[in-house]
Amino acid sequence: MTPWRIALVASFLLGCAADSTGAETDTDGETQTDAEGGGSAEEGGTTDPPPPLMASCDAPSPPTLDAPTDVATADELRAAVAAGGEIRLTADITTDAPFPSTQPVVVDGAGHTISGGGSTHLFVAEDADLTVMNMTLRDAVNRVSDDEHFSRRSGAAVMMRGNGAGTLSVYGVNFEDNTIGDTGPGDLRGGALYAFAVPDVVIVDSQFTGNAGSNGGAIGGLGSSFSIVNTSFVDNETTGQGGTGALEGRGGAISLDALSQNEQTAYLEVCGSFFESNRAKHAGGALALVTHQWQGATVVIDQTTFRNNSTNDSAGGSGGAIYLQDDENYPREGDANRALISGSTFEGNETLGGGGGLWFLTESGRLELHNNTFFENRTTASMGMGGAVALVGGPTEVTHCTFADNHAQFHGGGIQAAQDALVTVTNSLFANNTSDRDGGWAWFHANRELGDGGGNIQWLDAALEIDSNSNKLVSPGASIADPQLMSLEDNGGATHTMALPSGSPAVDAGVEGALPNDQRGEPRSGAPDVGAYEVQ
Repeated sequence: MTPWRIALVASFLLGCAADSTGAETDTDGETQTDAEGGGSAEEGGTTDPPPPLMASCDAPSPPTLDAPTDVATADELRAAVAAGGEIRLTADITTDAPFPSTQPVVVDGAGHTISGGGSTHLFVAEDADLTVMNMTLRDAVNRVSDDEHFSRRSGAAVMMRGNGAGTLSVYGVNFEDNTIGDTGPGDLRGGALYAFAVPDVVIVDSQFTGNAGSNGGAIGGLGSSFSIVNTSFVDNETTGQGGTGALEGRGGAISLDALSQNEQTAYLEVCGSFFESNRAKHAGGALALVTHQWQGATVVIDQTTFRNNSTNDSAGGSGGAIYLQDDENYPREGDANRALISGSTFEGNETLGGGGGLWFLTESGRLELHNNTFFENRTTASMGMGGAVALVGGPTEVTHCTFADNHAQFHGGGIQAAQDALVTVTNSLFANNTSDRDGGWAWFHANRELGDGGGNIQWLDAALEIDSNSNKLVSPGASIADPQLMSLEDNGGATHTMALPSGSPAVDAGVEGALPNDQRGEPRSGAPDVGAYEVQ
């Protein structure tokens, strides 16, 4: 797979706002909520769609070492890291103490392993650039005393405190079985890696497997911006067991807060990556992010797979794969935040509460879903809503997406949208999405009629109907026709898709001008096909 780095080309316009209920705020100003309700549109906002966010992907290259210092023992590595400069490992190392740095340092593992032996954390950088590459970091445990600031008790394998400056760079590193504590005091995040007020964190061609912590089983960040490229997250989990309002149990693989708090940058970029079987208690089985509103923050998730991620909170939980939220407790001082999820596949993700694949709440920002496939995602609690997607406020644009075989226990098997969430669907395909709510409320594909951008098709097998509303139109102009969707599989491109046969009624049935390429990157021409796949 070709490596990428994401570059954003965007202009920011103000959106309509929707307010939320059930929010709780912690001492760091982060708002967490599991609200299922909506709010009212903000006065003075506009419903006009902004120019689209666009993602082009190009990964940075790791540095080439000039004259590195060779090290073979923990003591040699510790001394070299303290001195700064370029370092190369010549042997595997097991250590019983960390490697602190206050100087710029590059550590090339040359394929070797550094182990914490289940007794200590590893790299700790303060106010200095840190690069680690070509190594395995495993069995690290952060045992820093609870008397220390929570940032020092986060990130067992790599921890950087940038204090508004510096870059943390990771190339070709395997993070395996690293852990931090499962409870406070404070906001613990990142079983393997943590960044505190770092303007730029770059992670490329890496793997995070079996890491665990209170929040963010693999990665945690506060006030830090991240670019994550060609990286896999498998079997990471949160261990925090606090109640719904507690800062525990969020982001099975990644938990981030307040991207803009470093006062230099405000972005999250994920491209060409893979999230499978990550688990969180409360929110975001794979990824949980809370951004401060009106900071011009941008979130782009492109060509990425989310498979079999889950939340397991018996009280509900939100976002089987992704939980995105704007913290509304900030004044209107800058641009609205925006998020784009494109070219991605959500398969088999699950939560009890809202949003089997994705849960989104904003007061002032916008969400764009372009060229995505949502397949067999589900909510399982008796009041679970939004089998694929739950939208709790804010304008959302859904374009050329495929929703198939998603399920919500309560309603909105495909999309659950709060009454004041301004949702427009265009050239999107809804097939055999279901829910268990009958009695005249069985709207399967969506919980209510959504805005119509044209070119939408829906289908429900007769055997799945509960009542006459089961196949209620997802938008006023939607057509009812069997798209003859094929199974989810590799049809080319970075993520799996559901192909259409040449005779499908979805072929050439879309409105022109929506998106120039399909989920695989293949071109659309003339009247486009409906959904994420374009027959060539």
